Amino acid sequence: MPGSLSVDALLPELPIEASDYDRHLRQRLAELLAGLQQTVEPLIRYKVNGDALIANSDESGGVEWGAVQGTIWRAQHVRVCEVGGASAVPQQVGFDCANVATGGGSATHTAPSGTAALTSLYRIVHASGGGAGTNNTGSAMNARTAAFWLGNAAGLGGFRGEWTFGIETTRTDLRLAAGLFDPAAALSLAGEPSAYLNGIFCGVDSGDANLQIMHNDGAGACTKIDLGASFARATGMLLRLVLESTANSGTVTYTVTRLDSAASATGTISTNLPANTFFMTPQFAAGRGATPAGPAAKGALVRILMETPY
Repeated sequence: MPGSLSVDALLPELPIEASDYDRHLRQRLAELLAGLQQTVEPLIRYKVNGDALIANSDESGGVEWGAVQGTIWRAQHVRVCEVGGASAVPQQVGFDCANVATGGGSATHTAPSGTAALTSLYRIVHASGGGAGTNNTGSAMNARTAAFWLGNAAGLGGFRGEWTFGIETTRTDLRLAAGLFDPAAALSLAGEPSAYLNGIFCGVDSGDANLQIMHNDGAGACTKIDLGASFARATGMLLRLVLESTANSGTVTYTVTRLDSAASATGTISTNLPANTFFMTPQFAAGRGATPAGPAAKGALVRILMETPY
């Protein structure tokens, strides 16, 4: 900002003719007021509307400055695990992440290469074994934090979760799962994901052509929602799953977005859900079925972000 708002800044530079003093003072004052206008203009043009900073239409002609979300850090309980550095376990706040391998499965930290949307990101590649003798193998990441539930009374429960993940290498018998699960059952993918109890997640069984939303209570098999041909499993897919449940609502809204294309799918689940007092934990896993030939199946985990009301 030009000038200074101190009283001394109003004084003209000496020496000057006495007859010019008033003119120099008015000129200096005008410069200071111009600087002050630059400082306060954002406070005049924009105002707070709930969680967003928006245009003050009375002063700015309705030009929108944009939404600035800030309450997540003030009014929510936030936990995050994100891949970075060089560790095969994500960097984390509020989780206790651990990798779990089945058979010849493995978890490998992978740095960005910049060749595609998925490979341009830090990620942990969870792989099955490859070739004969490694059927029904896989690798998983378990956040080991059972803090997410539907709620059984007003103001209790509820959550919002984001999983950013992808398919590094697909196979015809790929198995994949990302979402909320029973904390007592670390994912192994030695069997089909749809056999898991007490879960809400996105994934594929070894016989599925497209990604599915799967959800299950404490008995039987998952209900499966086919996301369609835009979500046909393919090498290089980068996805974001969002699961949201308002406290004590008894429903879960899902949104799955392909970050490497324009595809998106959304819906609301109200049946075949875990009990409203059942606490779940985030997990991610990739593996393979019983087809013996071909390379290892590989899924990639980038980030998990979870919010609860308090």
